[in-house]
Amino acid sequence: MQDSTLLIRKAIEKGKTKTVYPLINSVLVEFSLKIGPHQIHDFREAVLKCIPNAAEREIFSNEKWVGGAKKTIVRYPKIQYRERNGHAAIWAVQEGAALLIKFIQEYKHRFEWGEKKFSLNLLQLPEEIKNFTVKPVRRKAGEPLQVYHLYYYIPFINENPERNYDWYKASRNLPDTEKTKRLQELLTAHLCSFIHYTGGFIPKEKIKLTIVDKKLLEGVTFKGRIHAAYEIRYTVNLPLPPFIALGNKCSHGFGWQLMEQG
Repeated sequence: MQDSTLLIRKAIEKGKTKTVYPLINSVLVEFSLKIGPHQIHDFREAVLKCIPNAAEREIFSNEKWVGGAKKTIVRYPKIQYRERNGHAAIWAVQEGAALLIKFIQEYKHRFEWGEKKFSLNLLQLPEEIKNFTVKPVRRKAGEPLQVYHLYYYIPFINENPERNYDWYKASRNLPDTEKTKRLQELLTAHLCSFIHYTGGFIPKEKIKLTIVDKKLLEGVTFKGRIHAAYEIRYTVNLPLPPFIALGNKCSHGFGWQLMEQG
């Protein structure tokens, strides 16, 4: 997924500046297949082989063929592959949610893992969320905001030296407050990207996001590259649907979040 600050800029240039609160439909499915985090990519490839329809496979992969080469589509991934409780899982949003239900009903029997072909069975019934509204909330004085816990969040892209990974490398000696401020800006941009690609638009200045705590994780790799990844706790004046993911590589199990229970 490309740098979200660039995505938001493109969205505004296209004229989408009127506030629209998105209605979110999503579904989380956990399968009986046991995998580790390092097998998420292999699980994704096995799922893609199950799907005969090219248009549906494009949504499942968030990729398309251009001039004989496979290209990532610049948008928030509507299908995201994860490891959950030691099992393979998929989270889907908007049109991806309906396609994931269709996959369970029609395509899961095509599944192949290694040299074995079998039906991909559910560990539990799909957990569906329908018509969840993302809209700024006003709270009474002293009333606490909801805290979200974000895991393996990748804010910086290191494939392209012109993107903000250069800022990360150059900022290691900056005061911690400056680093936190930059992370808040990037996380807000990723949240704006989620809102935009699920059919809404909320001006960035209306989103009040604060990082409560952060931890830089060591040794996080994806496809042989080391990434700067964080575990973050933050508050925001928006109710957010359960199980969403934010940041880069979220289609491959990074940047998923949960609401903290009081």
